[in-house]
Amino acid sequence: MKYYVGKIVDRMGEYEWETTIRFCTDRNPEAYLDILAMGWRLEDAEWSEEYGGYDHGDGIVVTAGQWKEVSQSTYEGLDGIVTVL
Repeated sequence: MKYYVGKIVDRMGEYEWETTIRFCTDRNPEAYLDILAMGWRLEDAEWSEEYGGYDHGDGIVVTAGQWKEVSQSTYEGLDGIVTVL
């Protein structure tokens, strides 16, 4: 199992904001973060080529942002500071 910190990016029109999360996986972290982005607001969101992200039907499009591998101690040190998925 490896440990990561990543970002989920929400866009609504010209506005954009990021949420920092931590996650652990033994899979490809980029693909795993993409799965998390897909279910971020709505479990069955669909990819929209038009908007370049997962369209959640409420005017908000979500994409996976950057990620970085961290040590287990760093991951555990972020407890209560960032969202855990």
